[in-house]
Amino acid sequence: SDSWKRDFTAIGAAAGVAVAFSAPVGGVLFVIEEAATHWSQPLSWAAIVAAAVAALVGGTLSSFAHGHFNVELSYTGAFDGPGSEQGFHIIDVPFYALIGIAGGLLGGLLVKLQKPITLFRFKSISTPLRRLAEAVAIAILTASLRLAISGLAGSCQPISDSLAEAIPENISHFRASFTCPEGEYNNVAAIFFQPIEVTVRTVLHTSSPREFSPWLLFGGVVFFFLMTTITYGIGVPSGVFVPSFVIGSLLGRLVGVLVHIAWPGHDAFHIETFAFAGAVAGLAGITRMTMSVAMIAIETTSNGHAFTVALLVAIIAKFTGDALAVGIYDLHIQLKGVPYLEERIERADAYYSLKVRDVMSTGVVAVYAKMRIRNLVAILKSHSHGSFPVVRRHSHNPDRTCSGTTMKYRGDCNLSREASHRSAHTEELADNKSTAGLSCATETPPGIIDFNTHSLKGMIGRRMLLALLSHYDELPEQGFLPRKYYDSAWPNTRLLRSEQEI
Repeated sequence: SDSWKRDFTAIGAAAGVAVAFSAPVGGVLFVIEEAATHWSQPLSWAAIVAAAVAALVGGTLSSFAHGHFNVELSYTGAFDGPGSEQGFHIIDVPFYALIGIAGGLLGGLLVKLQKPITLFRFKSISTPLRRLAEAVAIAILTASLRLAISGLAGSCQPISDSLAEAIPENISHFRASFTCPEGEYNNVAAIFFQPIEVTVRTVLHTSSPREFSPWLLFGGVVFFFLMTTITYGIGVPSGVFVPSFVIGSLLGRLVGVLVHIAWPGHDAFHIETFAFAGAVAGLAGITRMTMSVAMIAIETTSNGHAFTVALLVAIIAKFTGDALAVGIYDLHIQLKGVPYLEERIERADAYYSLKVRDVMSTGVVAVYAKMRIRNLVAILKSHSHGSFPVVRRHSHNPDRTCSGTTMKYRGDCNLSREASHRSAHTEELADNKSTAGLSCATETPPGIIDFNTHSLKGMIGRRMLLALLSHYDELPEQGFLPRKYYDSAWPNTRLLRSEQEI
């Protein structure tokens, strides 16, 4: 049933977040806050069990993959490290708030830039081949830039103790030695060239504030911000969680380095806490989630005593971003025309006296069971309705009129209930737009479309009508409809492949 489909979608989302970030509680909160509009007690138990089992199985398989067959049940997060042991101090709360504001501003700016990019993709990169070519081009561009920046701007430095402690032994071979001799690493490659999960660990858990310069951290924020803006929405699975984590952790560490430079006598200073706050701010500023973001960050870094700071930063980042634009998920829901049921109705009392006629169009445009294709094209060009009634002819009523190139449904043409009992003749729309009021002609010329052959009853949607017309050869001389006339169809019909599958 549809309700089971919705529930299993929410359950799968909880399990996916749980296993991806080693965050079972965060997965359940993510579903409550973002993925599920309606919630129930059975769904709660199902999501909790699914998240717990997924996290346990994922952790077990990960341990096996790294050669640890005696699996410990003391569960650790995906990005845990020595930096998670540092405490948070109230004297740093203003700096955490500043990081939250900066994360919200970055999130709002990313959404602002994403909108024209996504609209361009809908218009110009709509075929599978073009989407594949775009994904390949972006992959090549990303790899080339990461290699070029690391090689041209980086320099070899000795591997410090703080950097060595930040990266566990099982991924030490990913350390960005680049072209440096043994015992040294490329400082720029440590940010730009490593796998992204290793970059997160490096930024979060390197304890020395002098390990990375402010300019290097600023360049990392700009690079990953721009690449995330371009990459999100391409034709391959590319999430926003980990990129947001990277952007935010770099931003938080940058603020921490500047605080250390301006206030060298800060006794309780820990750069790792600033990076953690930045990771939360980046994720909350882009996704606009609060409670689930805080818990996911805590679980994935095994930083159990950071909930207060994480929730504070997430709330500040969310409301700062909301002042600029909607969240990234809401943006794509709106642009794709996905029907979304809001959690509440504003002024519900106003709908008690609402009648159907108050929300329906008074000038309903109808089509006949058989019509000339050029007249159907004219209707689609001149009207943006999402669906059209299919009417049948009443031979005893000669007073029906045609207005321009469209027939106005005035109540004297009944909706068809059975497509197989329509007239064999077509009721032709008037060709001359200036002949409004003339009686509809009846012809059977070539180049007509017969809805009877498609077993259509009652109403035909704009999407279905466009798909049917695309298979007819007898189109007007000016060709088929430009793609701008598809935009008013609902559901969204920008992808030609979807139209051809109908």
